[in-house]
Amino acid sequence: MGKKYLYKAVSFSFLLIIGLVVVQGIVSVSILTIYDWTNSQFTINLEFISVIAWFGMIYTFLLSFVFVAGDKNVKWSEFGLRRTVMRDYKGMFLSMLVVVVFFLVYLFVLSLNGYTQFDIDRPHKLLLLFLFALFSSLSEEIPIRGYLLNLFLKENKKLPGVIFTSVLFSIMHLLNPKINFISIFNLFLVGCFLSLVTIYTGKVYFAVSIHFFFNFFEALLGFNLLIGDNSFSMLSLGRELSGGIIEGGYNGLTGSVILTGLLFISIVAVLMLLKKQHVRLKGPGQACPLSPAQKHNK
Repeated sequence: MGKKYLYKAVSFSFLLIIGLVVVQGIVSVSILTIYDWTNSQFTINLEFISVIAWFGMIYTFLLSFVFVAGDKNVKWSEFGLRRTVMRDYKGMFLSMLVVVVFFLVYLFVLSLNGYTQFDIDRPHKLLLLFLFALFSSLSEEIPIRGYLLNLFLKENKKLPGVIFTSVLFSIMHLLNPKINFISIFNLFLVGCFLSLVTIYTGKVYFAVSIHFFFNFFEALLGFNLLIGDNSFSMLSLGRELSGGIIEGGYNGLTGSVILTGLLFISIVAVLMLLKKQHVRLKGPGQACPLSPAQKHNK
């Protein structure tokens, strides 16, 4: 197959980024036009970004479908989506637990730095918040950890696959408002962590689950500052986050070195599990168990 997989990966990544910018840009302009943004103060709210996320998910699904349908060497079953998700409820619970620990550590450190006035309100719009988190996680994990990572794994290029998909994951967030270096670096580490989890479990929906819970709790606690109006959130800190590397400023946990440390620990833990599973990231090694058919053939 040579470098054909790499050409597919690059072309897919290019279409993924450009397509998302165009599709979400068109949808955004359409919504703003409907609301007559020139004569009123429009606030980016949960409804707005949920609609954007939904159209983004539809585009990434269609793009992935086109590439999978045009490649006889790739099948949907190899994404790890074949089995019913609910059968792995323990893994889903573990995914939620990991994310909860991340935010609990972050809140604990914030409390040590003077953010002691936590006002807990009754959360609103939970269904819409659930849908936003689901749409945004699926729109990124299915094409990146599903299709792209699988391209590299089929060629036993695990380490290049982890790096490539993680860099792409970071690039996809470059247009986020007030993005900074720590946030970009943390997003790269998040990408590495999710890719390694996918390699270890052989199922992409574990990455989807972790991504979903992170987005859900980030918005629920009021740390998703992409949303201008987050009055629905459950937590109020009493004062704005500073721009320091601990608090993370506008980027919240994503821009904090707390997340950097937690991700390093998590990545090391998954690497140890992979070593125990005898999966090597360098060289041919043992292939990732993404394909049930590959398991059977062994």
